[in-house]
Amino acid sequence: MSTDEFLLDQVRRNRDAEAFNELAQRHMDMVYATCLRVLGNVHDAQDVAQTCFLELARRRPPVRTLGGWLHALATSRAIDRIRGDQRRRNREQRYADETAHAVTPEWDDIQAYVDEAIAALPDSLRDPIVLHFLERRTKASIAKDLGISQPAVAKRIAKGLDQLRTELHRNGVGVDAPKLDGMLHAAPLSTAPAALAQSIGRLALSGVVNGTTATSGGLLSTLSSGATAAGRLLLHNWIVTAAAIVTLA
Repeated sequence: MSTDEFLLDQVRRNRDAEAFNELAQRHMDMVYATCLRVLGNVHDAQDVAQTCFLELARRRPPVRTLGGWLHALATSRAIDRIRGDQRRRNREQRYADETAHAVTPEWDDIQAYVDEAIAALPDSLRDPIVLHFLERRTKASIAKDLGISQPAVAKRIAKGLDQLRTELHRNGVGVDAPKLDGMLHAAPLSTAPAALAQSIGRLALSGVVNGTTATSGGLLSTLSSGATAAGRLLLHNWIVTAAAIVTLA
């Protein structure tokens, strides 16, 4: 299996649509699940996840592995969506109410806060945490992608869990590292809807990675600030039109 670094290089050097699509398919479920945990809404999660891959197509992040970078981006964009929103205040009040009498919080109590804490970790710790717990990658696979040994991966995961626990505690979420480890391992995974997979597949074919979407900035801005139904229709029409042009060419 090609590493993220190799695929990113193909996208940067050759504007390879297939490489971009493989990267997107590889990390799509994690990005969608992250958005869903923060937003708690399937439609919003789908919109924000789509925005993340539009940004990936345009920004070419200078990283070896995309997992940590995409997770931080998805968390940031999802929080932007609800910042100042009543949903955020409701979420915080709900957590306070649910944990006021709880001896030990459970996954359902803390899942909406875990991603913000993970995003706050340094890259060296966030990458293995995201790849291992949120993408269910083995330590051997992570070691290969990061270019380090398996013991080093295990050490970073342990250190990352400790800092993650500290970060959660700073935000009023008290849970010890072993309990957090168990929660992350047992957390259910969310699969991206077929519609999201299809739209990102079209995105790869539409010419985004070939630099033919210079006018898509306005669309990206619209999606990032809160994709409306009209915005989603515009995106769909834009993708279909671009794909048709590429096909005719």
